[in-house]
This record gives sequence, structure tokens and C-alpha cells, in this order.
Amino acid sequence: MHKDLIAYFSNLSGKNSNKRGNPLVSSINDAFDLQFNANPIVGDDLIDYYRSHSELKEFTLKSELPRMDYEVLVADINAKEGRKLVTPEEIRSYFDDADIDEE
Repeated sequence: MHKDLIAYFSNLSGKNSNKRGNPLVSSINDAFDLQFNANPIVGDDLIDYYRSHSELKEFTLKSELPRMDYEVLVADINAKEGRKLVTPEEIRSYFDDADIDEE
């Protein structure tokens, strides 16, 4: 039991950290990544949620976009690779475009 407690505290303190940082935090991040990011149903549910709350688009573009750094990856069927939008102006312009299908 003593060894288990020492190992637990080492994990919390990050003494056994690798290049990914604290091993305990890494394992928690891995679990969330597997549960949410690798599950396409979660993405579909998120899209359905935002489609049913259209007021969130204006709120996000006006209030949230300036608060954080965002990266939006946009698929472009006319190009080999998609585009990455990183500035608030690029993102706002893209989503304000009338050709964006919101349905």
C-alpha cells in the first residue's frame, strides 16, 4: 500500500512526467479523447444541438470569438487540401457568408 501511495503522489506531482507532461493528466486526456473525439456520434449530436439553437451562431461570432484563439478547418471540394481559418476576421467572414448551409 505504501508503494501505491508513493506512486500516486508521484503521478500527481509530475515527478515521472514524460514529454507529454503529467502522466495522470495525460491518461485523463487520453480517456476523454477516446470517449469524445474518436466517437463520431458525439460530433453529430453537437451539430444537431447547434442547428436547433441558431441564436448561438450570432452569440459565438460576436462574443466568444474575440475571447479565445480558434482554429477552424474548412473542407474545400475545389482544392486538394482544406483551409485553416485562424483570425477572428477570417472565421467571422466565413460564417457570415450567405452560402453556408446551416440546415
